[in-house]
Amino acid sequence: MCLYSSGYGSQTATKSWWPLYTTYEAANTGQHYGRWTEICEVEHRRWLAKIEDGAQPLSSTEWRDRLRGYKEGRKLKDATQAFSEAFLEAYHEGGL
Repeated sequence: MCLYSSGYGSQTATKSWWPLYTTYEAANTGQHYGRWTEICEVEHRRWLAKIEDGAQPLSSTEWRDRLRGYKEGRKLKDATQAFSEAFLEAYHEGGL
C-alpha cells in the first residue's frame, strides 16, 4: 500500500497493488465467491503481468470499479444467495 499526494493541498490518496480486504469483501463486488476460483486465478495472473509491465497501484475506488463485474452477474449472485439461504432455512426448520 502506498500514500500519494492527491494534488489537493495536504490530502493524500491510498493506492495498492492488490485490492484491500474491505474492498474485495464488499457485498457489491462481482468477484467475491467465498473461495478462490479459476476466474480469480486468471485475473490475479493478468494483473501480475500488468504490474511486471509497469502498471501502477490503484485507488480503492479504482479497485471497486474493477471488481464490480457486470450488473447482471451481481444480480444473479444475489438471487442465488437469497434462494440458498431460504432453502437452508426451510430445510433446517423441517419444511422440506
